[in-house]
Amino acid sequence: MNERMETYRQGRVAQRNPMYRRLENFQAKASREGNTREALRLLKLKQTIPSRLHADPNFRRLYYIRYADD
Repeated sequence: MNERMETYRQGRVAQRNPMYRRLENFQAKASREGNTREALRLLKLKQTIPSRLHADPNFRRLYYIRYADD
């Protein structure tokens, strides 16, 4: 199984989600300007979306989990 996992793996890390990065930049700008209410709103919105792209074609991982019900 380890050999299959190594041949299947591709890429080092999944790409970051562009929408997440955009919200991160807006949040940092609002925080720098002292607009804490807007920064908090953007933080809550940012927490609802994934930070990495799960469908990145250049990144693959295979995990082997053995379930034993003995």
